[in-house]
Amino acid sequence: MKIFIHIDHFSTYVGNGGFIVLTNLANELGKMGYDVYLFDPRDKLNYKMLDWLSLPEVNFKITKTKDVLTSNPNDYRLITAWLRTLPYQFRNENLRYLESSELIRKARMAEIGYLLKYNIKVANLHSHLNHYYINIGLKNIIALDVWIRSDVKFRGERFKINNCIGIQLEARRDKIARLLSKVGIKLYKWDRYTRFRRMPIIICNGKYREVIDKMNRSDFFIHNPQPSPHITIFKGETFGLPLFEAMACGCICIARKHEGIKFLEGKIPLVKNMDEALEMLNYLMSNKEEKEEIRTRSISFIEENYRFNEERKKAIERWLE
Repeated sequence: MKIFIHIDHFSTYVGNGGFIVLTNLANELGKMGYDVYLFDPRDKLNYKMLDWLSLPEVNFKITKTKDVLTSNPNDYRLITAWLRTLPYQFRNENLRYLESSELIRKARMAEIGYLLKYNIKVANLHSHLNHYYINIGLKNIIALDVWIRSDVKFRGERFKINNCIGIQLEARRDKIARLLSKVGIKLYKWDRYTRFRRMPIIICNGKYREVIDKMNRSDFFIHNPQPSPHITIFKGETFGLPLFEAMACGCICIARKHEGIKFLEGKIPLVKNMDEALEMLNYLMSNKEEKEEIRTRSISFIEENYRFNEERKKAIERWLE
């Protein structure tokens, strides 16, 4: 069976997390025997755009929207995580999906109807929304959550730089991050991580493999999400892929608490602000036993909840029937 995965690379809904999760899904589907294609409604997607992902393998192809439209609907399944940017050609009167301001954008008060073809599968990136989707009649849905790639893992304490702190600047500051790394990784006062400027810092920016290598050298990881001003954090959004990746790499993670990651309470330290983060950091640096307990608990949590295991594969197969 052919699987077409819709990615709108210009959309604010995509983000790095969307690319990582969906290319991970595409690769896994390819290994399961499906004929997998990625497509972008504007036909701008190309393999070079995926270089930064440092994919260990590529089990999918990139195709044009017209190839999807001219395919027999009975011979394929279409997966989308972003209904708002789905091309109008894929909408009809068979199914309606409603999105309200309660979910994502308070600024968008009106409910927006989506008319979808029967063979479209909605890959929900946030399991918190499943109950809502089911209540409004959207049955062909699965929660992707965060599937961490198998090559993102803890390599052992010998790779860690003791008490070194990993941070990740916003994507638009990548250029600045590279410049900082050339001058001894000095942070500017305007940066929201300025409280840690006198500590050993690793800026975990760059291509995906570079990010993971840096996380594997970081002993701690400070997660201080700052989404676009156009995005309101709601209970289904975590802005947390770097956080989960750092946990998988064995970092002692300290995160600013918000609605999307409350479920991590008791697994990693959650703080109200960066002043509390600094206090927690100093405390854990002087309490090695508790520090190592958090590391072990974090790695176990990722292995139990965020790996593409046999149970998930079976769920995917049922979903695609």
